[in-house]
Amino acid sequence: MIRLVVQVGLSPEQSDLERLAAFVDMVGTRTLRTGVNLNWTEKQVETIRRFLDERQIQVGEVGKYCPLAHPDDRVRSDALAQCKKEIRYAGILGALCCGFAPGNCNPPDSKLWLHRDNRSEETWQRFVQSVRELDKEAASCGVNLAAHPMITGPLHSVERMRRLVDEVGSPRVKILLDPVNLATIDAYFDMAGFLNGMFDALGDDIAAMHAKDVAIYAVSDWGAPWRQSIFHVDEEQVGKGVLDYDTVLRRLDGLSGDPLLIIEHIKNDDETILAKHHLEYIARKNGVKLG
Repeated sequence: MIRLVVQVGLSPEQSDLERLAAFVDMVGTRTLRTGVNLNWTEKQVETIRRFLDERQIQVGEVGKYCPLAHPDDRVRSDALAQCKKEIRYAGILGALCCGFAPGNCNPPDSKLWLHRDNRSEETWQRFVQSVRELDKEAASCGVNLAAHPMITGPLHSVERMRRLVDEVGSPRVKILLDPVNLATIDAYFDMAGFLNGMFDALGDDIAAMHAKDVAIYAVSDWGAPWRQSIFHVDEEQVGKGVLDYDTVLRRLDGLSGDPLLIIEHIKNDDETILAKHHLEYIARKNGVKLG
């Protein structure tokens, strides 16, 4: 069974938790993706967990992305400390996985993601070493890790995702698949092949997938249709692009365990409900069960 997950914010305040429970009841999906505030105390996190347990709500993914491959040892050390605390809080919440990404090589205060060294072997080795450290924390907390790819960083391809799982060699280190983050113009015109290639290479090492969509359009101020030499691949809401969710749901359904399908980058409740209904329609069409 595929577990459908919706994105929410958490708070230890009782009124906020009651609003969250009302939202979950309205949407009809009881598994959540969320972040944690590292300024919370463990007691506050335990309060949230008790409330969620009472309402039969499960945390699917806790996500926080830090510069785990950064060339500055101090920056990377701070990132590891933050991620380890996030893992501890994810363990208290009973999260099914803790999402993470490599970050990039730019200064911490930079808004840029691209950097010439993001894909270098030296950057890769720093990232792998960081993941090995996080894996030790995850083992002590009983949490699975889920690596999140981005085309701009070290984890930029299915080959790199496969390599990470193999090099770390831990049963807790899995993949949080995000095909939209890796989509190219070639993938746009062969979406089924693009998706099947990832599922074939990664198989049961896929713990979860982020659900959004992909669109392509020309960017030109020249006004002439023959000057569309630059194209832009961007994300869209689920159901408004060309991501082949028939293939996605069939392949996720073929994995062992209960992989998570996490609706993300949603602006409001209406968008969440529309995305959920679209995925449920595709699931029914393919005889796939969503939980």
